[in-house]
Amino acid sequence: MVLVFFACKKTDYIGSPDASISALDSVKFDTVFTAQGSATRIFKIFNNNKQKLRISNIQLAGGSNSAYQMNVNGNAGVDFSNIDIEAGDSIYCFVRVNIDPTNASSPFIVQDSIGIFYNGNSKYVQLQAYGQNAVYLTNESILNDTIWKNTLPIVLLKKLTIPEGKTLTIEKGSDIYCHGGAGLSIEGTLLANGDTANANRINFTTDRMDYVNNVTNSGGVSYKNLAGAWLGIDFGPKSTGNILNYVTVKNAIYGITDTLNTTVPTTTKLNLQGCIVQNNSGYGVLSRLGSMTISNSLIVNNGSSVGLYNGGNYLLNYNTLAGYSNVYVSHNNPVLYLGGSSDATFNVSINNTILWGDNTSLVNEIGIGNNFGGNNIQIKVDHSLAKYTALPSVIVLSNMLQNDDPGFLLTDNNEVQYDFHLANASPCIGAATPINGISYDLSGNKRNTLNPSIGCYESL
Repeated sequence: MVLVFFACKKTDYIGSPDASISALDSVKFDTVFTAQGSATRIFKIFNNNKQKLRISNIQLAGGSNSAYQMNVNGNAGVDFSNIDIEAGDSIYCFVRVNIDPTNASSPFIVQDSIGIFYNGNSKYVQLQAYGQNAVYLTNESILNDTIWKNTLPIVLLKKLTIPEGKTLTIEKGSDIYCHGGAGLSIEGTLLANGDTANANRINFTTDRMDYVNNVTNSGGVSYKNLAGAWLGIDFGPKSTGNILNYVTVKNAIYGITDTLNTTVPTTTKLNLQGCIVQNNSGYGVLSRLGSMTISNSLIVNNGSSVGLYNGGNYLLNYNTLAGYSNVYVSHNNPVLYLGGSSDATFNVSINNTILWGDNTSLVNEIGIGNNFGGNNIQIKVDHSLAKYTALPSVIVLSNMLQNDDPGFLLTDNNEVQYDFHLANASPCIGAATPINGISYDLSGNKRNTLNPSIGCYESL
């Protein structure tokens, strides 16, 4: 780490107790996994005076026993003396934290402070981090049927394969954090059974919790929202019987992929119910020659929401596919893309679904590849809201809301805040058709039995 000083012609020191400095009152770290260590956070100490100021001491209160490490003026230590700051200038302080494992299952606070002493004055910068114990997985494959408990978070440090014939079961309420280059490769079966309560959802995301700039406590770009931070969940050609109920997958390169099939599976290979797939740099869901059911799911703010290629059997009921551009992801591709040419069966049935985006130059949120075609294609979209102009006749549209803004409750691209529930004036309210077997929405609210709403959320 390098500290840069700016030259100043003044050489006289200010010795008055009225001398003034400024620095952050606190430096806060997001969740830090025990034994992993944090990224470095930075703060400045400013000399607000017209003369040079000598800081008599900068001290880490916890000393050598602290979980925190400090670097000042290019040197690591816990107590620094006689540090000069030129008039109107500043110095950098660098702070890290490395938390030892404990027996706690819930996050716990780790605190300390840095004291800055000058001219008989003192200022303290409070340090705070939330430690979180976790189960760290470095193996590349499971050997037997395995159950992941929800007692502690799981941290994947490498890509983990579920072999053919083996099943990984994930308990509701489990949190899985994935390091760069990590992800799941499912050759066997994945059973992830969360439920509608937020505390019982199963969450897959990045293990990075710090900010890209590392300078301030807020206002920076957070890695925990950054797309493309880990690999995602991939299903191999021999994988069968996969169930993802109330699972969140975010911040990956591709969220959920099933692209290595050579023929269309004869039974449903992947069932997504109540899933949230967002902030992935590529497709949220990508399939080639797959067999998939997606219902009551929110697939939003990805490079593209859903891509279906070369054939397969796909049933999409009561979903919200949407794209909005923000600092983390740009919406430049249709939320639904159909591509490839094949003589394989290509059945797509989309019902009670929103297909929408904010890019005004993107007039079709249902995208069709230039080479799209085949002899066994049936594409039907019914009782749905979509942005589109002209679509090929192979896509059969009925009971559509065309180019009507769906009226989401909140879409603030600047603040990166979204709520895809329906506002009171939404045209989606009461515009769907009842579907047998789907009585509740993504949040667990009961669907209107006569006139339900389009999208993953029922209007209340």
